[in-house]
Amino acid sequence: MNWTPPVEADLAAALSQREIDAFRASPSATADADPVAAVLEQAAGEARAACRSNGRVRLGADPASIPRSLLRAVVAIAAFDVLKRLPVPVGEDRRRAKEDALELLRRVASGSITPESDGDDGSEAARPVPLSAPARPPHLLD
Repeated sequence: MNWTPPVEADLAAALSQREIDAFRASPSATADADPVAAVLEQAAGEARAACRSNGRVRLGADPASIPRSLLRAVVAIAAFDVLKRLPVPVGEDRRRAKEDALELLRRVASGSITPESDGDDGSEAARPVPLSAPARPPHLLD
């Protein structure tokens, strides 16, 4: 499956378990919902919105699933969102990672990058890019 929902284990690849646990126990966390799951769901929603705006991406039925190719960007966004709610300064590298992730999603939304659609098996051969012909062919012999 080439679409997947981001999970805590994905976030743990970017943050320490101590940071995740501190966020979960923070005053901003609510008792009725897992704040880690909520942050991941929000970030996934941003990726899905970009895919929807693209117009050439077939969305997955699971409202939390995203293209695997966007997982790293979603995790960067979620990691920043977790860290900014903790009483520690967020490093410039984390800020840059989030900005890079948001730029990627902007490019997806604009259509300059198109991630895989849900259900694509990855075996699709690359399609040649058609060459555009000049509106008026040049006269070689005058």
